[in-house]
Amino acid sequence: MKCLSAFLFISLSSSIAQITPQPCASRPFSEMADTSSLPLLSPELAQRKTAKIRLENGMEILLISDEKAAMSAAAVVVQAGSWNDPA
Repeated sequence: MKCLSAFLFISLSSSIAQITPQPCASRPFSEMADTSSLPLLSPELAQRKTAKIRLENGMEILLISDEKAAMSAAAVVVQAGSWNDPA
């Protein structure tokens, strides 16, 4: 019985260790400061949480969190084409 209890304890401990998130030494993004000087005219928009990050590949991301939103969405803007051609 003691052997079975020890086995269950070890197996549960190892399974919990596998699902516990491990801290990363380096994050795949860096946080950016919000330098926008535009005022928010709607108080509802001021309640939203925002964050700007830059990924390792240089892509800049604006994250907006609204707990009261009924739906979620995503959008991508890619600066590509003849206007953005460096040549």
